[in-house]
Amino acid sequence: MPPHFLYTALLAATSVPGVAWPAPAAAIALGRLLGGEDDLQSHSLLQLVFCAFALRFFLVLATAMHEASHIVAAFVLSRRCPDDESPKFRAGVCTATSADYLLFNVPLALWAQCLCPLCPWPRAAQPCVHLPSGGTSPCQDRAVRLSGALFSLLLALVATFASPFLGPTYYPVCLASAWMVASGAAATDVLGLGGESAGTYKCGNFGMLVVALLDGSVDVPGILRSMAATTAARGGQSGGIVTVMPDGSAVRERHVPTKRSDIAEGLVSGFVSKMRTKAASLLFKAHAKPSCSFFLGHTRFATSSAPTIRESHPHRFSNPQRVTIWRRNADGWQQRQEDHEVYVTHNGDLDYWPLFGVQRTQKELGAWLRCVLHCKNAVAGCDSVKVAGVVELLRTQGVWRFSMRLAFQQVASPSFDATLMGSGEHVMGESVLKEAAKVADSVFASYVSEGGDLTGPSDLGSLSVRLTEAFSTSCPSLTSLFPQHGSFTLGEFARRSISNFVQNDLFSALSTFLSDAQGSFGISTCCTLDRDVVCIASRGQAMSISFNPHAGTLLWGSEAAAQNIDVERKG
Repeated sequence: MPPHFLYTALLAATSVPGVAWPAPAAAIALGRLLGGEDDLQSHSLLQLVFCAFALRFFLVLATAMHEASHIVAAFVLSRRCPDDESPKFRAGVCTATSADYLLFNVPLALWAQCLCPLCPWPRAAQPCVHLPSGGTSPCQDRAVRLSGALFSLLLALVATFASPFLGPTYYPVCLASAWMVASGAAATDVLGLGGESAGTYKCGNFGMLVVALLDGSVDVPGILRSMAATTAARGGQSGGIVTVMPDGSAVRERHVPTKRSDIAEGLVSGFVSKMRTKAASLLFKAHAKPSCSFFLGHTRFATSSAPTIRESHPHRFSNPQRVTIWRRNADGWQQRQEDHEVYVTHNGDLDYWPLFGVQRTQKELGAWLRCVLHCKNAVAGCDSVKVAGVVELLRTQGVWRFSMRLAFQQVASPSFDATLMGSGEHVMGESVLKEAAKVADSVFASYVSEGGDLTGPSDLGSLSVRLTEAFSTSCPSLTSLFPQHGSFTLGEFARRSISNFVQNDLFSALSTFLSDAQGSFGISTCCTLDRDVVCIASRGQAMSISFNPHAGTLLWGSEAAAQNIDVERKG
């Protein structure tokens, strides 16, 4: 075997995640064994490194060309579609051909690492092009997907017959890289290997809701223990459970078991202990009893981050905070101070979420959320915590501070970079938001004291005028963010804030998130402001629900077998 082919074959192994120095060492050893001393001298370590760099260069080039072929195919198809037939698909093509996607969703630093000779191929370097399929036919979707595999095959065939042009040094590495990409394209784009199925059975949700009048007859710890044990078959490196207590505070337990311990027993025991301690502290405090109790649980197999307490579900993006919330009951609108926390359990993968027309990765979304939510605490690195952050941003009902925070993003649409830097002409700081929230609470208190009820269009218009005038006279820091003449105005900001204040409950928040998110999702979420509400959703991940009307229970989870249990106490 010619030495260059031998070295190339062994160096190609360094492009497999997890394989590093053993392959180059084997290349040197086998080169000496098969080629003798002369070959080893003529093909020194320096030449080996050069060969490795050339292999990586051609591999990166072939990969980039493969991804670009998807965009070209999508662009051609979009030009052949009528304007009113696939607007979402056309928008996706425009996004994919923008400057933001020239690197195919891989950071420049990772591309540079891919070029480093003899270093392991980064696991996180997985180039991809996201193109929404909505509005196109299955044949068009299939054509876009298969275009990459077809182009990579043609490129490999060209490389196979390019020996006279590349010479003995470049020919083997070009050939190896082209066929590596072609085989990978066939596995993913044609056979569907290593795609969505890879992340299907890695984590699992479970949970239960119990009607308050019947909870004494239900063995809550036993049910949670049984459901956690069954769900852990999907992955049990860590787990967690959360509930909302009658006073509106949350109790969360997250558990990472030791090597031979029972995750279900350890998790539920710790959770029940915390819940009983909290319940004891509420014995002498007045609070309204909710209509039900619920428990959100999750077991995890660590895929995107380590199996640690911080990376375990249920996830919360921001730390607990006291907020002013308005609720309407039989006596009208009432104002209270309550604790605010949002929790999410998630099975699946969050790939992208759009920000102002650009699809952002979960890492970009996390950085943006930290700035918009004015989050100062450490945040987990996995994608699921970003789901919690988006739900926290979108659940604004009854809270003026949250309603205006979202309205500013909707109306002003500050640039992504300016938001991350925390500076710029149209970036709302935390102090400005708090000042504006005080003004809004004061205006709304005066409005409801005069009989306002927000029940009709005229009420909304009247309150909008009041808020706009109050912002103009009492909140100069907010007014300075809005130009006197422009596409967004203070009046539009007030109207959007009212809409968020009235409409954006937890269900609306989760629905909005899923309507725009790209990925697969099995989600349960709760908010301490909504003590008798839990929202469950599924798209691309299994989620089943079962009812027991006699025991007043509702069970849900990723594993249907986890719900096949007796919920009532024995005897």
